[in-house]
Amino acid sequence: MHRVSKYTTKQSEIILNFFKENPLNHFTADDICFALREKGISRATVYRRLEQFVENGEIRKYILGKGKSACYQICNDCEDNCYHFVCAECNTVLHVKCEMLNGIKNHFDRDHQFVLDNAKTVFYGICKECRKEK
Repeated sequence: MHRVSKYTTKQSEIILNFFKENPLNHFTADDICFALREKGISRATVYRRLEQFVENGEIRKYILGKGKSACYQICNDCEDNCYHFVCAECNTVLHVKCEMLNGIKNHFDRDHQFVLDNAKTVFYGICKECRKEK
């Protein structure tokens, strides 16, 4: 459950609406700055609001690898049973719902007393499109 922001600014609404309009996509802070450049929102505001949204539980932050920019996504029904695959060639992030992976997650919890955090669990490989190019 997420907390409600103490206050809402027009800039916060614009940034949050951007995520609501793109619920299945991940964005870096740079992506957001670029997409909202004509709205007059500064880079500092984007970073500040992203951290606020993460703290409030409205946006999830994904760390896709050492040295890579963090990605952000609005919290939605995908978060608990969705796995993230990153193509090592094109850096595309794929959302995958998979009962077999849910079984593995349940196995870790039941047999190893270890709960996987989907927000921080990322699988790396080569996507279908990049495999076709080889």
